[in-house]
Amino acid sequence: MDREVPLILSFQKLYFSFDSVAKACKAVQFILEDLELLCDRGSISNETNVSFGEDIKLIGRYLRSVQEASTDGHAPFLFPPPEDRDLAMDIVPAIDKVLLKVDGMIRDASFHLCIPLFLPVHIVRNLVERIRSVEVHGHRDDTFLGLTNSQEEENLSGIDGNSIIDSEIVIGFEDEARELQDKLTRGPQRRQVISIVGMPGIGKTTLARRLYNDLSVVYHFHTRAWVSASQVFQMRNLLCRILRCILSRKDPIFRMSDEDMGQKLYKCLKGHRYLIVIDDVWDIKVWNELKIYFPEDKNFSRILMTSRIKKAVRVKENSFIHCLRARNEKESWDLFNCKLFGDSSCPEELVEIANRIVAKCNGLPLAIVVIAGILVREKNNEKYWRKVHENMGSIISSSSKEFMDTLELSYKHLPSELKSCFLYLGSLPEISDILVTRLFQSWIAEGFIQETEGKRLEDVAEDYLMDLVNRSLVTVAKKRSDGGIKSCNMHDVLRELCLKKTNEKKFVLPKCECGLNAAPFSDYERFLMYQGHFPHFSHCQYFHTYKSHYVSEDAVFNRDTLAVYRYLNTLDLRHIILDHFPDRILNDLLHLRDLALHLRRLEALPSTLFKLWNLETCILDGERGGKVILPCAIFKMEKLRHLKVSGELHLKDPRKCSTGGRSAIRLQCFQTKLSQQHEITGMGIMEDRDRPSSSRNSLMEIAASLPWRQDGILENLQSLSQLCPAGFINRVLERTPNLRKLGLHMTFSKGNDNFSFPDLSQLNHLEALKFKYQTLGMVAWSFPHPHMFPPSLKKLTLIGSHVNWNELSILELLPSLEVLKIKDNFFNGPQWETSDHGFPCLKFLKLSHTDLREWISSSSHFPNLQKLVLNGCLELKEIPYEIGEIPTLQTIQVYRSSESTMESARQIHESNIDIGNYDLKVFIFHHFEDC
Repeated sequence: MDREVPLILSFQKLYFSFDSVAKACKAVQFILEDLELLCDRGSISNETNVSFGEDIKLIGRYLRSVQEASTDGHAPFLFPPPEDRDLAMDIVPAIDKVLLKVDGMIRDASFHLCIPLFLPVHIVRNLVERIRSVEVHGHRDDTFLGLTNSQEEENLSGIDGNSIIDSEIVIGFEDEARELQDKLTRGPQRRQVISIVGMPGIGKTTLARRLYNDLSVVYHFHTRAWVSASQVFQMRNLLCRILRCILSRKDPIFRMSDEDMGQKLYKCLKGHRYLIVIDDVWDIKVWNELKIYFPEDKNFSRILMTSRIKKAVRVKENSFIHCLRARNEKESWDLFNCKLFGDSSCPEELVEIANRIVAKCNGLPLAIVVIAGILVREKNNEKYWRKVHENMGSIISSSSKEFMDTLELSYKHLPSELKSCFLYLGSLPEISDILVTRLFQSWIAEGFIQETEGKRLEDVAEDYLMDLVNRSLVTVAKKRSDGGIKSCNMHDVLRELCLKKTNEKKFVLPKCECGLNAAPFSDYERFLMYQGHFPHFSHCQYFHTYKSHYVSEDAVFNRDTLAVYRYLNTLDLRHIILDHFPDRILNDLLHLRDLALHLRRLEALPSTLFKLWNLETCILDGERGGKVILPCAIFKMEKLRHLKVSGELHLKDPRKCSTGGRSAIRLQCFQTKLSQQHEITGMGIMEDRDRPSSSRNSLMEIAASLPWRQDGILENLQSLSQLCPAGFINRVLERTPNLRKLGLHMTFSKGNDNFSFPDLSQLNHLEALKFKYQTLGMVAWSFPHPHMFPPSLKKLTLIGSHVNWNELSILELLPSLEVLKIKDNFFNGPQWETSDHGFPCLKFLKLSHTDLREWISSSSHFPNLQKLVLNGCLELKEIPYEIGEIPTLQTIQVYRSSESTMESARQIHESNIDIGNYDLKVFIFHHFEDC
């Protein structure tokens, strides 16, 4: 027994070592960012940045290879050779020293026009030499990198063994089974591919097996075969399994070549009506390689595939994809009751807690079956059931290895760039929906989104999210009016998988809850602090409190939390109310990229904010309706991508602003650029007084030739909200040329100067505009000519104002407008008459809380309209009958409007059914829409 203790201690030491290596990788990223900033400021030359940066990048690559070798997906880590382990652990404290030094230089640069360069070059070069020595002597072998040539042999049986959802559990598939049964036994004569797609554990295989064994299906097809593809498929094994379902076991197919097997299968199926089920498809290659062996005889043959990944079964041929939904409340209860009590009923005293348990399964059959298997041990013990309810996530994951293994397959199959995004989703607070715009900002701040040529980072992030949706790992909660994803969520069992993986990889710091008795760090973090490791680093620098209450600044920013804050990428504290802006702490957050705060009162953006050179997203919530001063120093924040403030932003005269950003510092520090003509020692630069007079006289010539960025242009700014469209707004818009989303907010009264709508034509990338206009005293104004809107504008939201409906004729001419939302009587008057050739591209139209009475329109006025939403139109007489004749119209939604309006919607629906148009969907609700 005594001999085991040292082994355990050694195990813990190695585990902590790998965690420190992972954190040192993050430090390397910070150092590279700091070097770029110092170079931009003129504190170091470009040559120094490149040479020193290349050495740092080499160290980073080495650390990442060690980090990647620390886990192979099965064990927590592999044991590297001693040389690698010792070198990695020597790098960790050295990198921390380098980072502290470079950070110190940045803080000094904030107050001095020019600083000497004292980079610890000798430390870095020593590490680089040791890394190259290790690589030359061959210590980095394939075994250490976790590479292996061996793979498990697949079982060549016909239908795979049942999972923990056995073949008899088919409750809740009735409607979908009928629909898919019709697809299999009816429809076109041509060979058709039908696919069932859904998240792991939702019952895809169970439904497919039910259809495969259904008597009507059995009698319909001459030949049937079932094969499971799995993650790593081999074509020979698939062919062999299909033939085994068709041929006698005496046929010597094992001796055939792959090509002969394929030809044999083709001949067996030729002329027969066949059904081939391919279960658990992970890659479109399965279909592409198998399809040549499935003859097309136009005899109603079918291929049925199941997959977690939509694109893995998105075939070009005649096909249909069915996305399997979660079970509803009744179906979930019936399955739960059947597994636990069979033909009997749940005891009355357990019904209440049983319903709560079932609700927590969120309609996932696999979770229901697993939890029922746990409760069957104590079928009548209410206390035990309540304990299970309180700890369902951890109980499910620990009680069923097969369950978690099933989920982990999806994680292991993710590309490396998606794994971090997926784990990050699971680390967020358990709220109902996740707003995707906020999610994208956080992903970008954490560095998860890879730059793609010709694409914005936000567009790449959207592609990543769609990939996770198509892999059935994320569910779409709400869609935007343009069809994109507005919010998403994740099933609890997948969240549990994320938590398991984040614990294994030390991916995310625990969320600190600011309460009177809440400790911000666990014993593990306190141990790391004491040992001098780096608790402020992790793969993902995220800090988020989500208890909604007021706290003082000291409760959030104190000695215990300072170590964590210092190296954060993301700081989101919107769900607590701060009394004032935390200037004291933000001074040290040099690497912060994403900041979100909720302030009791905000009158102006503080100067501390503009020292956060790396800030990309800034969200400041507070009192709505108030005025907030936006200083000219905002133009120093050249990396800023998103600025959202709840108050109405009023800007000073931009002409009074000093030249913005790092360019001003570059001008003051340009003398350091002269060092490019002289030798750089690595420990400092020649002082100006030591330079030859000829060099000093050429300073202005060198400065004039430097390719500095134009002063005060926020080239990266993508979205800006609550901007007051008065004063010097046009000068501000000139400095934000790449805006894609703009929110304008104007409070106007008769006492104000005359207001004219700003010229937005120079914003060539603007896609979405929201204009909220609050008036006191019915002040009249007009829209400008259409050429003052950018041709790229696709979405327009108008709130308040009481402008005459005739003004809408100007908006009809916008060439790219696809979404138009009119809310809160933005247009005023009893009648709206549209005109010919208006709204050529409009797909979505929403009228909300208007006093409109008569709407005159024609089907030719909205030639591409797909969706119409009416909300709170209590005065409207009817929807124009001609609207129902628009050929592209798919949906009409009416919320709490006049009876005559709702009746006109019904009549439009009935008239479309009469002419055979069943595609138009009409929904009528007697409540107002939740906005």
